[in-house]
Amino acid sequence: MATRRALLIGINRYQYVNDLKGCENDVRDLQEVLQTQYAFTDCRMLLSEQATGTAMRAAFTQLVEDAAADDVVLIYYAGHGSQMTDIDGDEQNGFDNTLMPYDSKHDPAEPELNTDLLDDELAEVMEALTQKTPNVTVIVDACYSGTILRDASELIAEGTGVRVTGVRGAPRYAGPLPTRVKSRVRFTPSAREHATYALIASCRDDEKAKEIAWPQPDGSLQHHGGFSYYFIARLRALTSTPTLRDLFEGAAADLFDLLGQRQRPQLEGRVDRRLFGLESDTPMRHLRVRTTPNEANQLTLAGGSVLGIAAGARVAIYPPGTLRVEGNTPLARGTVTEVRAVECTVQLDANTDAAAVPRTARVVLEDSGPSRLTRPVVLAPLTTAGVTDAMAPALDERRRALHALLASDANMRLLEVAAPDALVVNLRLASPTSNEWQWEITSENGQPVSPLLPLNATDAVHHNCAVLTRQWLVGQLANPVVNSPLRSGKVSVDLLTAPKAGEMFTEVVPGPEGLPVVRHGDMPFGLRVRNGHTQGVYVSLLELSFEGAIRQTFPPNGARSDTPVKPGEDFKIFTKRGQRRGYSLPDYFPGTDAVATLRLFVSEQPVDVGFLCADETLVTGALAPNATRSTPSDFVGIVPASIAQPPANATATPDSDWTVIDIRFLVRRDQTIAAGA
Repeated sequence: MATRRALLIGINRYQYVNDLKGCENDVRDLQEVLQTQYAFTDCRMLLSEQATGTAMRAAFTQLVEDAAADDVVLIYYAGHGSQMTDIDGDEQNGFDNTLMPYDSKHDPAEPELNTDLLDDELAEVMEALTQKTPNVTVIVDACYSGTILRDASELIAEGTGVRVTGVRGAPRYAGPLPTRVKSRVRFTPSAREHATYALIASCRDDEKAKEIAWPQPDGSLQHHGGFSYYFIARLRALTSTPTLRDLFEGAAADLFDLLGQRQRPQLEGRVDRRLFGLESDTPMRHLRVRTTPNEANQLTLAGGSVLGIAAGARVAIYPPGTLRVEGNTPLARGTVTEVRAVECTVQLDANTDAAAVPRTARVVLEDSGPSRLTRPVVLAPLTTAGVTDAMAPALDERRRALHALLASDANMRLLEVAAPDALVVNLRLASPTSNEWQWEITSENGQPVSPLLPLNATDAVHHNCAVLTRQWLVGQLANPVVNSPLRSGKVSVDLLTAPKAGEMFTEVVPGPEGLPVVRHGDMPFGLRVRNGHTQGVYVSLLELSFEGAIRQTFPPNGARSDTPVKPGEDFKIFTKRGQRRGYSLPDYFPGTDAVATLRLFVSEQPVDVGFLCADETLVTGALAPNATRSTPSDFVGIVPASIAQPPANATATPDSDWTVIDIRFLVRRDQTIAAGA
């Protein structure tokens, strides 16, 4: 029988740095809730002096050894966070984030006394744990600040007595590295592309995790981590089993009401899993509310021109935790009136109860307005060659059925003749001597872009056209500002490859075709991003896979980009251990090579490109009767800013620069790549 296990670490007292006040309270409160309400039978605590570097590492090792298949594992840390010089080249800011044990000392003269746990070490623990059970959740209430303000005391709300009493961060350590770090033997991670654990961090890398003091009836103060206080309170009050995303969004909204933008918790990994369970419920594609309605009934959404949102778009606002549009009634509707780079303003419809729209509401695009882009699709005429009188009626019936499906798709427009970027759908014989008819989908120049599908699979043909159209729409996003510094090449990207895992990465020069060439299979590759802009930029990477999916490959595990690449600096993607993987062509792709596409989103403000992602892929046969697939409304919001025309009563305000860089390269089946290619 599966066991529910928790390792809870809370450090108030430190041997060499300033103490904290609320960490032990957080741990004890969390332990009580886990044991009394969630059937955790194995809760281990390390408090203050117990949480030495040796004891913490031993506890992690023991947790890995004890974990069994389908166990529920929760790791919680409350204490100081810090940073240490990165030795792997895998950190955007050049420093590894660390958790600081009770006995860690940050003195360059005594490097061996630095017992901090590196984020790389924790990643290895997560890898080992998730090889045993996929149900692992990590919560870290600490910050990675370069300074510490233990003496600060800040009144939150006049008349309440609630105060910020400190931050959970120790000064960055930039001295000589301890021997254990320089000589650490690393294990070989599995080849999984996506994390099977969920991670909650109480703040961004560049923020401070606040400790808060709440006045009590007897006049005393009760200290807690700001995020932990609200997270545990919501955990205690639950009467149902939400997803981790639902629980997180509520606690983050509570913290925002207290602190505003000063502390923004982060969430990544398997966040749509039911709390302390294995079942997942992925919600519909939605945008987050950034600011709730004002007196003019206007609210702000976390999505702008970078995500293809245009003025004039119609939105529907659903209650927190809504998973599907079908069967649910929206709280309100409205129209996008102003679009900025990473956010937009929505005017709610008349007679809307603005108070009914909470910060945790989920917003769905219903209609993108007059500027929607559609992909041309040609359903080629049925030729008479090979068509017998007996087959003609059946072929014509299937063709008419497919025509109706394609015509009903809001993201496609049917044409009689091929046009640039068009999909062309043909009926063809499997072979000159065969009586079997198949559907073929090609580009306008005849290049196959989908598996061949049987005659009766009209739903599957529409599905594959929709998947390919979705990728194409995302591929059209571009900053329309002609004099944009970022668009003019201030940020550049180089493609890197290595002969095999563990060997040096080098830049790939273009081959005879004018594109870099990557060997089909397990040839590791990476990217080097160079920031020549005058300010820091945030980067996110999408992969438009051969199979039709749109995946966020950086930041990993669905996290939002929250750490900028500084001016004049380089940053490498895919060089972290466990992310070095090859690029392979699907078996149904003819020929020896095909062009792969990655899209690098570069912006002066953080942006959540997860809104653009989709896991659906091309199918190779008829869809199951109850198969879940995208509906036309899923991507009506993709409106390239380059063609969007706002209505007369709306404005478009350029507030922040951004661009998209396409990285294209050939993936070649031939195991021998020509010299210089």
